[in-house]
Amino acid sequence: MAHDSKSDLGRLFDERYLSGDGFFPWMNEYEDTLELCDTAEEELRGQLSAGAEDLFDAYKDYSDRITEQKCRECWVQGMAQGIRMTAEAFLAGE
Repeated sequence: MAHDSKSDLGRLFDERYLSGDGFFPWMNEYEDTLELCDTAEEELRGQLSAGAEDLFDAYKDYSDRITEQKCRECWVQGMAQGIRMTAEAFLAGE
């Protein structure tokens, strides 16, 4: 199923799950990893020329976009699978 930005599941993902960072059940591990990533980024930026820093910023932007698209599609596929399984269970009378 390709991502359709107008699909009900896609809108539900955007409205519910992209609204904040408070939905990680493993929040401490997430925050620790985020801090490590920020530290590594600062160290890397300190070693880059101006042109390389622009390229790095572009890379981060593209990478963030890809990650968001993957997360959205995985979420939509998971919800669709759950809905199909629920419908099958009700139709089978279980």
